[in-house]
Amino acid sequence: MHDQTWGGACEHLTAFLACQNSNDPASTGGLIRKTWNTGEFAWISDVSIEADFHPAPFARNAKLRGALAIPIWDGTTTFGVLKLFSSDCEAPDAETVQDCQSICAQIAQFFRRKDADVALHEKTGRLERSNRELDQFAYVTSHDLKAPLRAIATWQPGLRKI
Repeated sequence: MHDQTWGGACEHLTAFLACQNSNDPASTGGLIRKTWNTGEFAWISDVSIEADFHPAPFARNAKLRGALAIPIWDGTTTFGVLKLFSSDCEAPDAETVQDCQSICAQIAQFFRRKDADVALHEKTGRLERSNRELDQFAYVTSHDLKAPLRAIATWQPGLRKI
């Protein structure tokens, strides 16, 4: 879903973004799905005439043509897709694509780190609960063992209690 826009705002761009957000994620085709499924960047030279591009009429009104989608991927997991639009139909050069892929790889590492931090926090919580339970067990066990040991320690042979 659309999260952030860089660039000038206008009525047609707002309508395009609203249409992007209303796109059914289960639908077939589309730039994000193509990139997500292949794990490769995708380029559409003119989204305003692309048959599989649901918001093509809105893109035409917003004067958007070129679209580039790059997976946010860490080598094993796709976390999302960065989608960039341009008023230009010219394909991005190899250096631009490489720079975008590098940025997306760094974003993916951030997500991987965030996931690891959440997992560590959950494990720490479980370990703390386990330690509290172990402390309680040790306290109860210690108490249960002390009572018979006190009796043994105070026992004197030859003395009988009546």
